[in-house]
Amino acid sequence: MVEISKIVEQNTWWRFGMEFEHYDKILNEYRVAPVRFGRRNIDLETSNIYAIHGLRQVGKTTEIKKTIMRLMRDDGVNPDSICYFSCETLVSRRELRKVLEFLMDKLAEHERIYIFLDEINFVKDWVLEIKGIADSDRFDRVVILFTGSPFGIKVHTQELIGRNIEGNRYFLRPLSFRDFVLQVCRRPDYLTADRQLEKELKILPENLNSSKINLEEPLEKIVPVFSRMLKFNASLSFLFNIYMKTGGFPSVINDYLRNIQAEEQERVKPEFYERFIELVTKDALRQGKSDRTMQQVVSAIIKIFGSRSDFRGLAVEIEEPISHPTIIDYLRLMEDNFLVQVLYSYDFAKKRVRYKAMKKIYFTDSLIFHSFNSWLHGKDGYRYSEEFMLDEDKVSLLVEGIVCNHLARVKEVPVIKPADRFLWFYYDARKELDFVYQRENGEYLGIEVKYKPRVSFKDVAAINMPKLILSKKEFDTKGDIAIVPVYVFLCLLESSAKNL
Repeated sequence: MVEISKIVEQNTWWRFGMEFEHYDKILNEYRVAPVRFGRRNIDLETSNIYAIHGLRQVGKTTEIKKTIMRLMRDDGVNPDSICYFSCETLVSRRELRKVLEFLMDKLAEHERIYIFLDEINFVKDWVLEIKGIADSDRFDRVVILFTGSPFGIKVHTQELIGRNIEGNRYFLRPLSFRDFVLQVCRRPDYLTADRQLEKELKILPENLNSSKINLEEPLEKIVPVFSRMLKFNASLSFLFNIYMKTGGFPSVINDYLRNIQAEEQERVKPEFYERFIELVTKDALRQGKSDRTMQQVVSAIIKIFGSRSDFRGLAVEIEEPISHPTIIDYLRLMEDNFLVQVLYSYDFAKKRVRYKAMKKIYFTDSLIFHSFNSWLHGKDGYRYSEEFMLDEDKVSLLVEGIVCNHLARVKEVPVIKPADRFLWFYYDARKELDFVYQRENGEYLGIEVKYKPRVSFKDVAAINMPKLILSKKEFDTKGDIAIVPVYVFLCLLESSAKNL
């Protein structure tokens, strides 16, 4: 049974107030990091439940601790009314109930309380305890925020419908390229010794903050924004090359920056890749999966990564016999946990998604891709990423996956608007288009990734819709087609409000 002393230990602000940040391991690491990466804040109101779905190592705990600090500093909230508990140490629903009973007793002393439950998915049937609070006559004085792996809380969160969780579900994903650029440029001295490039990196955020594109608008309104950002071509290309290696994980990016300063050849320590794989496989085991089977499914996905395939094609790439239902089960698990994204094709004649037709599978972040490859090949993660970046064809597929993930974030809203409601690809017997983005007015925008030195307007399928060709460095326009460097396109894309 959980001891009360364990609860008190995790709430250092009860003793130290705002000074707790000096004694908190997570905030200490955040405070001394080269870049203190920020996310969108959530406005917390009583009688509401908030859920943050996020990958391991993406920064969920850091965001909770920052929120606790903000409540005390900016809103004047009494530290004693803020309650936190990491559920990773709990082994039963009964223990969770004891924690919540202790925390709810604080309502006798305070007008309202804030309850933060981190990684709640580690407790079986946790949702029943949250429902108990939400159905009590004291709920109007309580704020509950919980985090967890997307798979671990997705299904159970739906059981809280009708208890003020509607509209309060958020995604915490790896940083988008836009957020990466805006924040990493705060420390250009960590990035380069080239004074001209450093100066350009310093002024880049100011220009980028006032520039963004809306894919709902016609190309003639979007193209001038591309043109304005071309003057930062050198710095954006430089930053994108880093982003393709580190992905959007803040801790990995900061490790990269520290190692640049220390002139280390290995820019990212091996433990980051190892820790990620250990956590992913540990979570899979908790959900009754085999790490051996998962490794085989990952290996098969990497072989067909970015290519059209179906579940039979995936099975062909697996050496040991695994049934189709098992492959589908593991793929869904990886998709629900934000590790991969399945892209479906679209039927223009019938105006609907072809769920049973060929699909494409992408990894949702480049660090995930490099970590899995390190796991499969037994190589150091960063060294593998360096070797990988020398193969232009393979890099093009990685870029395609990055673009897919960014396009999916543009309009996604938990439950009511997942990416497969507005983002697909197209193919028939003669042609293919990497991405089809449907605008709110029902019109389409075609997007083709051609990450190679030379690109022409003939590199995109002749389909009747405005189209963007995302190149390695070229920019040009012709009629309803625009060629633009992929890093210029990505840095101007904002994620939906439900992506923190």
